[in-house]
Amino acid sequence: MVFDPLRQIQGETDINGALLRVWAIAVGRYIELTPAEGIVATGQSVWLETVGLGLTLWLGEFEDTTNQLWLCWCDRSGQVIPTGVEGQQIAQQRADVERQRAERLEALLRRRVGKASRREAACRQTSQGIEPNQ
Repeated sequence: MVFDPLRQIQGETDINGALLRVWAIAVGRYIELTPAEGIVATGQSVWLETVGLGLTLWLGEFEDTTNQLWLCWCDRSGQVIPTGVEGQQIAQQRADVERQRAERLEALLRRRVGKASRREAACRQTSQGIEPNQ
């Protein structure tokens, strides 16, 4: 595999200006897995069948760094697989959203139960001949 986003180890024409090229050994020789032009932009990926993962280029911030180009693992559809820390952050965000949803639902149920209790009390008073809210 060659990943050279800054083009420090290749000339512009050495790997046809690609940012990423991937090879595998098959029957004693190297077979290129990337397309003829290589991986030249974010969002493109190459699938590594033997490991069941792909490689893709992603542009963004990672671990408090500046925006830059990263080589990331991806699934078969090219979606970046989160790192362990990123996975934990995603899980925490989902848990927070679920907790907030549960809190809103609990507040809604309390309001509805309160209204139902007040209606029930008013009905009881009316059946006892008492005018409600007196």
